[in-house]
Amino acid sequence: MAAEVGEVKEKKEVQVHEIGVSWLKSPPAEVKAGAHMVLKVGVSCFSACDLTGKTVRVMEQDAAVADDIELTGFDGAANETGEILVETPLVPGEYTWVAVFPPQEREGILHQGSSAPFSFIVKRHATGIAVWDLPSPAVLGAGFTVKVGVNCLDHCNLTGKAVEVYDHEGDKVATAPLREAPYSDKVDLHWAEIELAAPVTEGYYKWQAKFPEPDLEIPHNDACHTFGFTTAKPGECELTVEVINKDTDTPIKNVQVVLRPNLYRGSTDESGVVKIGLAKGEYKLTVSARERAPIGIKYDFPHYDFRGNSRFTRRTTDGREFMVYVPEANKDKRLPYKETVKVESDTTVRVELIGVIEPPETDTL
Repeated sequence: MAAEVGEVKEKKEVQVHEIGVSWLKSPPAEVKAGAHMVLKVGVSCFSACDLTGKTVRVMEQDAAVADDIELTGFDGAANETGEILVETPLVPGEYTWVAVFPPQEREGILHQGSSAPFSFIVKRHATGIAVWDLPSPAVLGAGFTVKVGVNCLDHCNLTGKAVEVYDHEGDKVATAPLREAPYSDKVDLHWAEIELAAPVTEGYYKWQAKFPEPDLEIPHNDACHTFGFTTAKPGECELTVEVINKDTDTPIKNVQVVLRPNLYRGSTDESGVVKIGLAKGEYKLTVSARERAPIGIKYDFPHYDFRGNSRFTRRTTDGREFMVYVPEANKDKRLPYKETVKVESDTTVRVELIGVIEPPETDTL
């Protein structure tokens, strides 16, 4: 009987201390599937006990996210864990994780259990898709190729995954696997070259390149890109456009040359020349060039005074301005060269332009 009384007396001597749990580093509100994140948990005893050596666990419902973590640092008021590296779930959705300090007794003191929840959303990896090397224009009913590239913004390997092309009526017209090697050192895209057939009727068409949701361990979003092209009859003539800087009598390279209808286009080479094959007919020719202006060129900066009168201030280029090449007659309005060209045989057009400084849109000086 005496022993039983002693046991009761011993149980009454156990002290109960309240505990607080907090996230010192918690999951962000949104994370990507399969990513890694760093967590850190703080635990404090309201009686300022040192809980070094006791453990905390991170739970998702009834399962532990990581092994039990020991409390280490103590600053005289609270303990904390070291940094915990965990992998985010692979399935997209909303999650709630809980940092749990289970009831733990030591030396006659029972530290009560406590917890702190934190909710976050797991998202799929984003993908992007691009289409380039389009014909300008495509020949009626003829085959042509385009390049389609896809990348994951987290640099996942997409080798072998399919890209698809759909025509203007929504029909799938081609499928191709993405190549293993990226397109180039500067363009980090898995890509494919796809053979297509142009419509047999002249016009402008909008098609779509699609990257369906791929079968990968880490879920990815699909992607879609709409691209357009025109169709035209086979080329019967060759139009040569030669672009010259009138002030220096030197060629201008990288000048954009566009002919409509049917959107024939090209750009001048190092010699200032572009050759375009096209059908006989009348075309509206537009020639335009724009490049960053060198620093140190003086120019007149237009602005308006408080009465609304146009005035000019002498400025020097500081890297914000552009040089545009226009016909001399258009230098004040900086409008590109435009002309109607009738092509009945091989034709050469010589275009003389001058460089004009285009001020920045907003005067911040």
